[in-house]
Parts: sequence; structure tokens; C-alpha cells
Amino acid sequence: MTGREVLHESLEPGDVERALAAAMPVEVARMPVRLDGLIVSGAEDRVTDTVERITGRPPGDLRAVLRRDLRP
Repeated sequence: MTGREVLHESLEPGDVERALAAAMPVEVARMPVRLDGLIVSGAEDRVTDTVERITGRPPGDLRAVLRRDLRP
């Protein structure tokens, strides 16, 4: 859609934690790694009515929304 290539690189949790711990206390570095693990395990796999309550419109498919709103 933007003409730019996006590369997704999977990283091991331990590698992420070590990289973050180089710039912050290890206890803080563990937090996003743990949160990511929870998300991967399905902790956030749910549908809510938040979008519709806030916008007054039903939620849309992300690809469709991006095509509509990011057209050149």
C-alpha cells in the first residue's frame, strides 16, 4: 500500500530481553517480553465492543481500513 517493503523478523524472547536489558534494568526489560508471551499464548484473543462504543461504527477489517484511509 505504501510501496515500502516490511520485513518481520522473529526474535527469541531471551534475545529480546538481553537487548533491552542493555539499556534498562533487567526487571523492566522482562515486562514487554512477558507481555508478548501472554499475547502469543492468546491472552488478548478476544473481541470487544470498544471500537463501536467509541466511534459509533462497527469495527472493520484492518486491511480494508488501511486501503481506504492510506490511499495515495
